[in-house]
Amino acid sequence: MRNTTLVFALLLPSPTLFATVLTFVGPTGAGFGNGVFVPTAYGDRVASAVDAVGSYLEGNGYTPNIRVSQGRFEIPEAWSSEQLLRSFDVNYGDLTNVAFTSSLVSGAVGLKFEADPGWLVRINQVDFAGWNRQDRSIRLQIFDGLGAPVADSGLVIAPGKGFGTFSPNVSGSILYVVALNGVSGSDFNNGGIDNLNFDQVAQVAIPEPAAIVMACLGLVMFGVARFWRRTQRPNALEVR
Repeated sequence: MRNTTLVFALLLPSPTLFATVLTFVGPTGAGFGNGVFVPTAYGDRVASAVDAVGSYLEGNGYTPNIRVSQGRFEIPEAWSSEQLLRSFDVNYGDLTNVAFTSSLVSGAVGLKFEADPGWLVRINQVDFAGWNRQDRSIRLQIFDGLGAPVADSGLVIAPGKGFGTFSPNVSGSILYVVALNGVSGSDFNNGGIDNLNFDQVAQVAIPEPAAIVMACLGLVMFGVARFWRRTQRPNALEVR
């Protein structure tokens, strides 16, 4: 009798990833200009290295299924779309072409990332540095679509030399990336951000554990029944 071994493998598709890096550079490859507003459509549904409003770096693909807008975030759920981010070419540590907000703007200012149905947005990392090549204070936070915090850098130094990196690696259908600004007695407005790396991730339907168990049991029963039928067949050399 031959030994029969049944091997079952559960194969789940891996998520599809596409990444864009916001470098806050115009379509010509130059910065937007010192103190100039970053276009409101910058980073929105990026499908190539250059579009009508800016230039981008490609990670492992672009993000045409992610809407990006800028504005003011008020906890817990209020988002006001406003053109609040400005650009500066140099003097933020070793970064070039950073985004910052004016000291005249109060509250939490930043970017909203909203994924199309069937997709998620994932914020991978963002660089930051201090204005006028001096160490400054900054706090970067990420909130989900319900206004709940999902990542927080805490109060950190935005270095005047080099730069720092915040790597939250969080996903959601809606994410807000904000920096506190204009708080009395602080210098949050003197921190700039750059190289904001984010993905669009295809949602994968993962079977419930009970469904997986039932599928495996069904395969086992099928294999046992097939093996049993084979053992009940008459021997071709049997004489009747």
